[in-house]
Amino acid sequence: FVGCRHGFTVQGSSEQFRCTDFANFSGVLPRCSANPCTQGIPVGGDLDLDESCGALHTDENCSVSCARGYLGEASMFECAPSGWLDGMRPSCQPAVCGNLTVADASQGVVHNCNSIKSARKCSMGCGMGYELLPGTSMQDWTCMWDEATSSVSLQGTMPKCEPRLCSDNFPSGDRFMHDCEGMVTGGVCTIRCQPGW
Repeated sequence: FVGCRHGFTVQGSSEQFRCTDFANFSGVLPRCSANPCTQGIPVGGDLDLDESCGALHTDENCSVSCARGYLGEASMFECAPSGWLDGMRPSCQPAVCGNLTVADASQGVVHNCNSIKSARKCSMGCGMGYELLPGTSMQDWTCMWDEATSSVSLQGTMPKCEPRLCSDNFPSGDRFMHDCEGMVTGGVCTIRCQPGW
């Protein structure tokens, strides 16, 4: 009898082969169909699977690579006769967004957004001497894939900060004259002695 090897299923029945008087085998080969792989399909948000990986049959293969925003080498997976998809899962590490520089930030903005990994968040707010404009709030930024640059970048909305009015250590006394009224963080004013002092 001639059947199908492991990983394949006979369509119909096994076939008989006969050894003829000429020392040749004679017969019709059975129809064998490859079994599907239903186990061992790699999963994870860090992976990017070929569409075919979910519909492989014995001896077929597909490529598994790192998803956008992750770094690592792709691997080939093959559908084994056991019904398992065999292969080495890629080691995918999150890409890191570039650090923001002072020039990237608006006046008075501070952040904890340096060396943020893909899919992680960071916050932006107002630094010492500055405050959020009324009706605005701190902003979360996310390190995520940017189609335009084909890499990860920090994406979000810049908070709106305004300088605070200076009120402490205000020059006082009738011996001084100044132009410090309404001065805000970062401003400079002049204090002089009144005439006669």
